[in-house]
Amino acid sequence: MKLANLKLIFSLRCHEASELASAALDRELTASERWGLRLHTFVCKPCRRLIRQLQAMRELMRSAPTTVHASSAGAVARLSAARRQQIKQMLAESGGAE
Repeated sequence: MKLANLKLIFSLRCHEASELASAALDRELTASERWGLRLHTFVCKPCRRLIRQLQAMRELMRSAPTTVHASSAGAVARLSAARRQQIKQMLAESGGAE
């Protein structure tokens, strides 16, 4: 195993673990990523909780009827141009968007 892989496994920090947990929802993690996340969550209760929450949200979204998704998209489409601009401005001021 490469030194970089061992470093990932044994020195994973919470922010890196949360990124990996999120990435695991979209792709298969490499072996060193999986082991690093497992080792980290073995000793880190908040990250274990985060992973459980991500998994619960994913299952909830999978089980939600498609009409919920469609109605949510419709709500965004019904926003006035002025309201959309106001939301964009608030996001930009909070550092959440450009």
